[in-house]
Amino acid sequence: MGDPEARSSQTDELPFLSPSEWRVFSLLCRKGPLTVRQIVEELEASSDDSRSYTTLLTLAQRLTAKGYLAPGEKAASRGPTSAITYSPLVSYQEALRRHAERFLDQYAPSPDDLLIVRQVVAKHLVRP
Repeated sequence: MGDPEARSSQTDELPFLSPSEWRVFSLLCRKGPLTVRQIVEELEASSDDSRSYTTLLTLAQRLTAKGYLAPGEKAASRGPTSAITYSPLVSYQEALRRHAERFLDQYAPSPDDLLIVRQVVAKHLVRP
């Protein structure tokens, strides 16, 4: 992922992701690199919330434009090997950290707000 200094300034400017974008991004962080077809298959296997190929292609393209993913090269100009694989450019941990910081900056600016957030986090930590 290159120079840590450059990566840090790059991630400071990363846009916030929608829930659908986050789901695709986190899948690629766990399983990537994947083609859009493989993303479709993984999501269909893991939940009832499957998306169409074109929707997931659009999400992968948006994540690329936002700086979260990098498309690989096509193996051929057409046919089954023409699929592009997508790989994360940002680590899952860094993206999660940035999203959490932005959330806290926006929705919990005071110490009292942070106490509420702390209670919610503590509740989630003791879940089975």
